[in-house]
Amino acid sequence: MQDNPTEETTNFLDFGGEDFDFETWLGSSSDGFFVDGVLESSTLNQYIYTVSIEGSAISYGMTFMSEAFIEGQMMIDYTGVGMDCVITVHFNVALEE
Repeated sequence: MQDNPTEETTNFLDFGGEDFDFETWLGSSSDGFFVDGVLESSTLNQYIYTVSIEGSAISYGMTFMSEAFIEGQMMIDYTGVGMDCVITVHFNVALEE
């Protein structure tokens, strides 16, 4: 990990000598779903991506714990379309070797 977490960058882990840019990966791996949204990085290894689809706000929060493990949550807020409903799903992604 980097020594200075306040430095603005998305390169944070050693992926075998290759730089990893989360925003580039997100855009290239989503088949166009993650378009016109806002990506924020509040702290090193934490990302929040927010997009509005047909009036509903969808937010993905991800914390990269290591090169092989991600903790996250997805939140869908339907109040923008007149429903009093917010759905939150917690998830973990683990690389199996």
